Formats: sequence, structure tokens, C-alpha cells
Amino acid sequence: RVDDALAGLERVPGRAFGAVFVWAAGLPSRADAAVAAMREVLPAEARLLLIARPDEEPLARRLAEASADDYLIWPLQKREVARAMGLSAQEPASAEDAGADPRLGPVLGRLGEALSSADTDLSACLDRVAALVVEHMQARGCTVELPDVLSVCGEAIGEPALAVEMDLGEVRGRLAVGPRRSGVYGPADVAALEAFGSIVGTVARLAGKADHWRHKALTDELTGLLNRRGLLLHLPAILERARRQRTPVTLLVFDIDDFKHYNDAYGHSAGDEILRETSRLFERHCRRHDLVTRYGGDEFVVVFWEANEPRVAGSKPPRDVPGVLARFRKSLERHEFPSLGPEATGALTISGGLITYPWDASSMEELIDKADEALLRVKRQGKNRIWLVGHGPA
Repeated sequence: RVDDALAGLERVPGRAFGAVFVWAAGLPSRADAAVAAMREVLPAEARLLLIARPDEEPLARRLAEASADDYLIWPLQKREVARAMGLSAQEPASAEDAGADPRLGPVLGRLGEALSSADTDLSACLDRVAALVVEHMQARGCTVELPDVLSVCGEAIGEPALAVEMDLGEVRGRLAVGPRRSGVYGPADVAALEAFGSIVGTVARLAGKADHWRHKALTDELTGLLNRRGLLLHLPAILERARRQRTPVTLLVFDIDDFKHYNDAYGHSAGDEILRETSRLFERHCRRHDLVTRYGGDEFVVVFWEANEPRVAGSKPPRDVPGVLARFRKSLERHEFPSLGPEATGALTISGGLITYPWDASSMEELIDKADEALLRVKRQGKNRIWLVGHGPA
């Protein structure tokens, strides 16, 4: 390695280089003359290859057509280097010839342990991978880049010393290391980084697919809300947090009064519109962390939970939930539903049962069952009202 192309011209003559790589950015102002001179002093069988960043590609292409054999885009990829050197058709005779690192086996075992957490916390998983890469390759720093996740270990990397791209399906990621703590990287390090990159890429793809199908499994297709399965997955954690931090959780079960009438009179597309619009209206009146879920049919479950201050002895259930319900019911009455024709405005109402943990129930099952019983009670008494468990109409 030398500092610039002119220094390279002094080093090349008389040496049996198989290939010489030249940074396009390191060429003097008369780049074409420098490349032509380099070609002249190199052995005839040697390859002269330019390295360019993406914005330098036009210059590299012009110089390659004139005097160089080819050019490569930074960061270098092993396959592209092999192709440019005419080695793409050659297969290594052994793992040792390929630069395989005998130390890599145990490290890949530890990598497998790190990747086992990818389905629950991909970011933490990648942090562990970056640390393993730094440790194994004695790098000053490592970055793992995915479309929505960036993991960094050690020093920040400007220009990577080595990098591999990871195939994530429709998008790509990158695994890169900075300079070595001492010495330079060799073929074994390139092979090791490619092994790391291949495994991480595969796991990231699988984690993305798992997340996609997990989201679909927990989401109601019509409204985009969490479905029953999603509610039953999230509610226990909310109640456990409420228990530890002494915060209340208020649960509402409600449905749309006379929903079957609208479905029968105007068709299922009108019923679908009612469900979608009702979902959107309720979400607008809730806080971002509250859960609005479609429990089934026209029945919804809403979980209001407190994210901040714990309750103290003698504290009461939150008073703001009935206010939220009053505002929502007023919005629902004023909302226009084009599919309902003359009954578009002022016709829709809801009935529901409201219950608060820990005063009125101590478990998820008890909360849902008692709120559902309260809903049935108000249905029998005339609809268009909310029954607060333990208190009566809200």
C-alpha cells in the first residue's frame, strides 16, 4: 500500500504483481496519464483495477476504457473482485486455500446464540453480533445496517476497511468493519466477515417475515385494529405493569346498537363501513398508548391504562374515561355514513360495560367477563348507554 498513484509508479516496476488496485480519488489531475504510465510499467499479465466511490464512477469508467482493465465500486465485494481479476470460475482447492479461519467455528456457535433472540429483539441481537465481529476480527469498530435498524460497536466508522452486503429480499443491508487494531486484514478475515454477513442476512430476513406474519395474526383485517388474539396477548402485560407500578387499568366492552339491522338493510359493505369508521372515531378520542381492539363481530374492547403516576391509598378510578366516552358518542351521532342513505347521521349509538382494575376485578378474564355482563345488562334496559361496574349507568 502506498499513499498515492505517483508513489505506486515507483514501487511497481520489476515486481511480479498479479493485480494493482488504484483509488480513483487518489489520482493526480492528469489521471489518464497516470493510469497509462501505471499500465506501461506493469507486467503484461497483471491486472490494473480502479476503485471508485459511486460518485466517481464516470471517471473510473472513462479511465478503464482507456488504460485500466476494469473498475470496482467501493465498498469492495469479494465476488466483484474475483470477477475483475478473472478468478470467478476458479474454485479453491481447500478451506485453507480459500482463506477460511479455523477460529471461526466456535465463534459461529456463539453467533447462533446471539441470533436466537432475533424474533423478540432484533436490535439487541444485532448489538451482540457487532460485538462478536469486533472481538473475532480485532476491529476498531463494526456497524450492522438494516433498513430500520443500525447497530454500532466500538469506534464510529467513516470509510470501512471491509464491508459485505446482506441480501434481505427486496432491500439490502450491510456489515462493515473499520481498521484492525493492529496489522491489516487478510483473506481469512474477508471469509469471516462474509460468513457473519450471510448468517445475519438470513436471520434478518426470517425476522422480518416473522414480524410480518405476527402483525397479520394480531391485526383485524377490516379495521386495522388489534384483534381478539392481539388483546389477549397484550393485556396480561399491561395488568402486570399496573400491579407493579400501582396504576389503574379501565376496560370497556361495547358494541353498536342494532348493527344487524344496518347489515341486513344496507348490505355487508355498509356494515363494514360502519365498523371501519367507528374504529377510526374511537382511536381519535383515545391516547396513543390505549388499546382499541375489535373483539369480534361488532363488539370492541378498549383498554385505558395509565403510563405515569402510581396510585396511592384511597385513590379512585380515573374520571376521564367517561368523558372520553361522552365525546366519542357525540362524534358518532354526528358522523355521516354515506352507505346508510337517509339514516346517515344521528342514528348510530353504542352500549357498553366499563370496569376498572384493581377495584372491580383482579384478572384479565374477570375484567372481560364482568364488562361483558354489564354490556348485556344495559342492552336489556334500553341500549345507548354505558354501565360502570359497581356504580351503574355512566
